[in-house]
Amino acid sequence: MLTREEFENLRLSEAEKLSDNEHIKASAVKLIEDASQYKWIHQTSWMGEPALQLPQDLSAIQEIIYKTRPTLIIEVGVCWGGTSLFCASAMKAFDIRGEIIGVDLYVPEDLLKRIGNKRTMYRLPPIEIWTGDSVSSEVIKALDNRAFQHDNVMVILDSYHTHEHVLNELRAYSKFLNKGDYLVCCDTIVEDLEQQDDRPWGKGNNPRTALNQFLSENNEFERDVEIENKLLLSCHPDGYIRKTS
Repeated sequence: MLTREEFENLRLSEAEKLSDNEHIKASAVKLIEDASQYKWIHQTSWMGEPALQLPQDLSAIQEIIYKTRPTLIIEVGVCWGGTSLFCASAMKAFDIRGEIIGVDLYVPEDLLKRIGNKRTMYRLPPIEIWTGDSVSSEVIKALDNRAFQHDNVMVILDSYHTHEHVLNELRAYSKFLNKGDYLVCCDTIVEDLEQQDDRPWGKGNNPRTALNQFLSENNEFERDVEIENKLLLSCHPDGYIRKTS
């Protein structure tokens, strides 16, 4: 029987070996690519609302919430609200007294009502959904005023996936974070996909290219290698970063 420490060491070493297996990693990307024609990524829900995340990425997000205990989670790109509700559920489960702010260009009134009703019914932390451009001066200033009140912040970037837009988001939202805080740059897998949707982003112009540039010009952040090693089916490879100073 292994001790808990021995088991953790075993998990870390095996995850590192998994990450080094290029055949398995390529097969995982191919699976995601092939299944995307059936909207596989859109099949995950939380509290009845689509989350638009793979379950393994949601699992990684809750691990980060448990470890870092953010009292403010900023989600850029709310869509149907499932990820916001998931994060709020994790905060409640871990007894974190905080709040969630979501930002999106368009937020249907019926979604606001459903999220409000579910937040009240299940006694979740406050969830505010703001309508606006994520990189507008008004939104950034308002978020800065709120983030200033928190020692632990988490940011999830999942909106418009072009290189320029994501890079602007990374530069703006990274300033809200303190040492040890995490930022999740979503859908970095776009760079790995051969078959692309008819959208403005694609190979050479996507969240991962933006993240690579951001990290090259900013030495206050690093990728979390342990998360990266164990996430096989992920839409955000290399996208889990934390502030180191």
